[in-house]
Amino acid sequence: MQSPRYSLPPGLRKDFSGAWGPVYGSDRLLQLLRSEGKAVCVGDFVSRLCASALPQGAYVAVVDGKVRRAATESPLPPHD
Repeated sequence: MQSPRYSLPPGLRKDFSGAWGPVYGSDRLLQLLRSEGKAVCVGDFVSRLCASALPQGAYVAVVDGKVRRAATESPLPPHD
Protein backbone atom coordinates (compact mmCIF):
# COMPACT_ATOMS: atom_id res chain seq x y z
CA MET A 1 0.00 0.00 0.00
CA GLN A 2 1.42 3.38 -0.98
CA SER A 3 1.37 6.19 1.58
CA PRO A 4 -0.62 9.31 0.70
CA ARG A 5 1.30 12.34 -0.55
CA TYR A 6 0.78 15.78 0.95
CA SER A 7 2.39 19.11 0.14
CA LEU A 8 2.72 22.38 2.01
CA PRO A 9 1.02 25.39 0.40
CA PRO A 10 3.60 28.00 -0.73
CA GLY A 11 2.12 30.60 1.63
CA LEU A 12 3.05 28.48 4.67
CA ARG A 13 6.60 27.52 3.68
CA LYS A 14 8.21 30.42 5.59
CA ASP A 15 6.24 29.53 8.75
CA PHE A 16 7.60 25.98 8.66
CA SER A 17 11.18 26.73 7.59
CA GLY A 18 12.78 27.20 11.01
CA ALA A 19 13.25 24.95 14.02
CA TRP A 20 10.21 24.59 16.30
CA GLY A 21 12.13 23.44 19.31
CA PRO A 22 15.56 22.39 20.47
CA VAL A 23 18.06 21.31 17.81
CA TYR A 24 20.30 18.35 18.72
CA GLY A 25 23.40 16.85 17.11
CA SER A 26 23.27 13.23 15.89
CA ASP A 27 24.81 11.72 19.05
CA ARG A 28 22.39 13.49 21.40
CA LEU A 29 19.45 12.71 19.11
CA LEU A 30 20.30 8.99 19.07
CA GLN A 31 20.62 9.02 22.87
CA LEU A 32 17.19 10.65 23.22
CA LEU A 33 15.57 8.28 20.70
CA ARG A 34 16.87 5.22 22.53
CA SER A 35 15.77 6.52 25.94
CA GLU A 36 12.27 7.50 24.74
CA GLY A 37 11.67 4.44 22.56
CA LYS A 38 9.42 6.23 20.05
CA ALA A 39 9.41 9.42 18.01
CA VAL A 40 7.87 11.48 15.25
CA CYS A 41 10.68 12.37 12.82
CA VAL A 42 10.53 15.13 10.22
CA GLY A 43 13.01 15.05 7.35
CA ASP A 44 14.80 12.31 5.45
CA PHE A 45 18.10 12.52 7.35
CA VAL A 46 16.52 12.53 10.82
CA SER A 47 14.08 9.78 9.79
CA ARG A 48 16.98 7.55 8.76
CA LEU A 49 18.51 8.11 12.21
CA CYS A 50 15.18 7.10 13.78
CA ALA A 51 15.07 3.97 11.63
CA SER A 52 18.56 2.97 12.75
CA ALA A 53 17.93 3.66 16.44
CA LEU A 54 14.37 2.44 17.02
CA PRO A 55 12.65 -0.89 16.51
CA GLN A 56 10.23 -1.35 13.65
CA GLY A 57 7.02 0.60 14.13
CA ALA A 58 8.27 2.82 16.98
CA TYR A 59 8.30 6.01 14.94
CA VAL A 60 6.40 8.08 12.40
CA ALA A 61 8.46 9.62 9.59
CA VAL A 62 7.65 12.64 7.43
CA VAL A 63 9.93 12.54 4.36
CA ASP A 64 10.08 14.02 0.86
CA GLY A 65 13.04 12.20 -0.74
CA LYS A 66 15.37 15.18 -0.25
CA VAL A 67 18.21 16.18 2.08
CA ARG A 68 19.13 19.88 2.07
CA ARG A 69 16.74 20.24 -0.87
CA ALA A 70 18.74 17.78 -3.02
CA ALA A 71 17.31 14.40 -4.00
CA THR A 72 18.48 11.55 -1.80
CA GLU A 73 19.02 7.96 -2.91
CA SER A 74 18.96 6.37 0.54
CA PRO A 75 15.40 5.18 1.15
CA LEU A 76 14.06 4.23 4.54
CA PRO A 77 13.82 0.52 5.39
CA PRO A 78 10.92 -1.32 3.64
CA HIS A 79 8.67 -1.42 6.73
CA ASP A 80 8.35 2.37 6.58
